[in-house]
Amino acid sequence: MAKVYLDTSVIIALTNLRDHFYNTSTKFMQDLRELDIACTVGPPILLEIGKAVQRKGVESGLTIIRAIDKYEIDLAELDSDRLLKLANQYFAHRVAGTKYSVDLMHYASATLLNCSHLASWDKEHFNQRIEKKINKVNSATGLTSLKVGDPVHIARSLEFGQE
Repeated sequence: MAKVYLDTSVIIALTNLRDHFYNTSTKFMQDLRELDIACTVGPPILLEIGKAVQRKGVESGLTIIRAIDKYEIDLAELDSDRLLKLANQYFAHRVAGTKYSVDLMHYASATLLNCSHLASWDKEHFNQRIEKKINKVNSATGLTSLKVGDPVHIARSLEFGQE
């Protein structure tokens, strides 16, 4: 059964009518809801909300929280030791460098939450090259594989993006 993990970039797009990805993101969320496909985020979003508050003030963090609530996105809990252990395995296997630390925690969260897909607008940090490396580590440790892409790509993968 499909379960989609949302990177923060998708949630941020849902918060701003002027965002280039707003319409596509809202359509994606509507399609997920209509098909009863669960979507979730994990603890790394809390780090990114904190960063948003530091950069732009409390209202920016609250805007992200409101979007999570409005779109009924599950904010899942995970054992932080287990999350950090998997993210460190990704580092050890040279999936990506330290610049990607929060992103690797998103990958680890999606994996540990048994998600089938990870959606992100950030193609630099969430792409097929990194997906391949993540899935190699996941396979070696008996964990689930992820399909990674932007919401349009994930919609096609879930087959609701077809006209």
